[in-house]
Amino acid sequence: MAAATGTDNKSAGRWLEHPRAEFVVSLARAYGADPVAGLVAAGFLDVREVERHARLAALRETTDLELAEELVRRASAAAQVPPDQLAARRAARTTTDDLQDLDGMPDAADDAPDWETEDEERERD
Repeated sequence: MAAATGTDNKSAGRWLEHPRAEFVVSLARAYGADPVAGLVAAGFLDVREVERHARLAALRETTDLELAEELVRRASAAAQVPPDQLAARRAARTTTDDLQDLDGMPDAADDAPDWETEDEERERD
């Protein structure tokens, strides 16, 4: 074990009694084991921390399209409706007549001044 990690027997013995993270990683790599699993086994990491990190890393590497496809898959599975039927239902529900009813309504976000806020500020001054 000492030779595999590039240390002497005395150092390896000390590290076994009082393990350090870098020794655990060296030992795991020397024997072709997963260093993260070694850190969990030695108590340096909690398995929940590792699982959370893995999920977040996978999400960061996922494209927007893959995320959207996964959301559709989950929504379809939850509703137990095939995706093509779900799309057909949505298309049937939204018509141009529905959109015409929205004419004249304010947009959710626009660059127009907020007159009420400006009037309130003038009154305070």
